Amino acid sequence: MSTAASALNAASVHQTEALLFFILLQLAIIILAARAGGELALRLGQSSAVGEIITGILLGPSLFGWLAPDLFDLVFRSAPSEPMQMLSQIGLLLLMFQIGLEFDFGHLNERKHRTTVIWVASAGLLLPFALGFGFGWLATPLLPAGGDRLISGLFIATAFSITALPILGRIMIEFQLTRTALGVIAISAAALNDVVGWLLLALVSTLAVSQLDAMAFLTKIALVLLFFAFSWLVVRPLAKRLVRRARPGRGRLPPNLMGAILALIFVAGMSTY
Repeated sequence: MSTAASALNAASVHQTEALLFFILLQLAIIILAARAGGELALRLGQSSAVGEIITGILLGPSLFGWLAPDLFDLVFRSAPSEPMQMLSQIGLLLLMFQIGLEFDFGHLNERKHRTTVIWVASAGLLLPFALGFGFGWLATPLLPAGGDRLISGLFIATAFSITALPILGRIMIEFQLTRTALGVIAISAAALNDVVGWLLLALVSTLAVSQLDAMAFLTKIALVLLFFAFSWLVVRPLAKRLVRRARPGRGRLPPNLMGAILALIFVAGMSTY
């Protein structure tokens, strides 16, 4: 029994080491390729985020997997995808926190800026939605599989309406627009578009499978509003008090404050699942 247990434990350790090896290999390749793509984009007068996105596409099955399928499978498919997906979600949480930290939302204290955010968000949502719906309605009959024109139109319209908020934030940070009224208006409008867009996606998805539960959908909306209210009215004052008590130095955060902020970021991320 002990021999079998030892063998099982050794196999488990070997599997973990193999998983770690390929995850580290993937991270090394992705980081180096992304930096190279970002640097090339900067030399071409573009944002480094644009180069990183293009590099990610080229590293996928569209190019790397097509040119060298065996090597692609060895690098990216020798290990389960779940660990990399979890790392990407953690990175996204930290990036979103950085975006919120960098922007000066004090500009929204002015009524004209708040009004502009509403108008920009409405236009940025309604116009792409209309174009996407028209495209989906006209293109669905041309597809081999066909499908419901209304559902296809709504799905494409919603996809057109959602903003890549993290990418927009990264680009504005690079262009040093985070402390300007223009940057704050743009990122705030994009945030509103994202909230509405993802709620629309949930609605369209339930319509597509004919399982629309009005109460469940309204509950999701209520939970989003509750999360915002709780964050604004409870978490925000407590976080400000915590920062004041910690007395961070210029460009430096005390370890305890850093730990509390990281915990707060992860708990906020948990609330979205």
